[in-house]
Amino acid sequence: MKKLFILVSAAILFAACYAEESKARYEKLAAEDAVKEEAKKAELLKELNPSGIWTVGNFNDRFGNKTEDKFIICQVNGTFSNSATKNSPLKVYLIYTKGSGLGIELYEYAGNNPEKILDFDKMTIYVQDKDKNQYTFEGNIQGQRNYFKNTKSAKIENILSAGGTVKFRIDIESRRGSIDSSYAFDIIDARGFDVALTELK
Repeated sequence: MKKLFILVSAAILFAACYAEESKARYEKLAAEDAVKEEAKKAELLKELNPSGIWTVGNFNDRFGNKTEDKFIICQVNGTFSNSATKNSPLKVYLIYTKGSGLGIELYEYAGNNPEKILDFDKMTIYVQDKDKNQYTFEGNIQGQRNYFKNTKSAKIENILSAGGTVKFRIDIESRRGSIDSSYAFDIIDARGFDVALTELK
């Protein structure tokens, strides 16, 4: 009787171990299938929308007619802080042209009018690429739309063309030397900028 009890106990223990192992194997296969499915979806999305979040448009002349001059644009969201507020909503338009490079328009409180930065202020743009390499650029202040210095235009092109998550942090420093405003926004997936660039050539 004792021997029978031991055999039954061993059988139950074996069945429990086998069930646990089968469950772990099933969960592993399910996870692998999920990863493969996500990869397939990403590839399909890339085929359907090769330029990703980037849209290519044409400038209009004074009569509203489309010209041959093109631009690339995308809109992202972020936050901004200054002496009056902290981490308030921010809307950002990134606009690229072959002549001027990448322009940035900042809409505080996600409003409809871009923030105008005074030309005697100093703009410092910090960028982190998809591999978490960090860069510091000097902004070329032009009022409502501000650019990277022309000498750095090629570098920001390469960062965006590499895709992935690209993070931006901008500090506006007054002539007194204090940081008046700070802006933070991320491009979660910059994929497709290189594709959009080819349409400008």
